[in-house]
Amino acid sequence: MVCVKITLHFQRKGVIETTMPVNNNVKELRRQLQITQLKMAEDLHITRQTIIAIEKNKYNPSLELALKIADYFHVPFGEVFQLTGEDES
Repeated sequence: MVCVKITLHFQRKGVIETTMPVNNNVKELRRQLQITQLKMAEDLHITRQTIIAIEKNKYNPSLELALKIADYFHVPFGEVFQLTGEDES
């Protein structure tokens, strides 16, 4: 499971840092569309290893790449990536 570090800035309270696990459906969506990891990687101009790491939840893509992935599948962002809501800090 990949955790995203979120930094919240409040004017009077200082800074709060927390991590929130992120799940994704990249593998499931890719398989439904019968797209290979290599084809997806080539289309998105990234490595196949990056696709593998994302699918295994070993790597959390940048916001830009995450948005590109959602657009690639023609689905809303929330259909690809979801916060689990558990705080692991």
